[in-house]
Amino acid sequence: MLPDLQTLMKEAEAMQGRMEAARTRLGGMILQGSAAEGEITVTINGLLEVQKVSISVAAADKYNLKEIEDHLQVAMNMALQMAQAQASSEMEKASGGLNPAKLLKNLQGFGA
Repeated sequence: MLPDLQTLMKEAEAMQGRMEAARTRLGGMILQGSAAEGEITVTINGLLEVQKVSISVAAADKYNLKEIEDHLQVAMNMALQMAQAQASSEMEKASGGLNPAKLLKNLQGFGA
């Protein structure tokens, strides 16, 4: 037996509320990637927004520009990976275990 439209709408509204709450939590999360023994750090929130980039004086003295760029890339990627994992976990919880990206991917070509 299929649920009625009103029940589906209520469930969709509840999920939308959970997704918005998850987005708010992600905005408050602070994640940090580091490189060069912690002398270069990148801090982002769970929404993948850069909050801070820090290069110590010691790193500026120790490394040339290319090395600093390479270390920054490592720190940024580390922070992004952590944030993406957190975002995926939060959104999966909020959607009741559904993975919206996976669901959309599976629906591509449906009815084509």
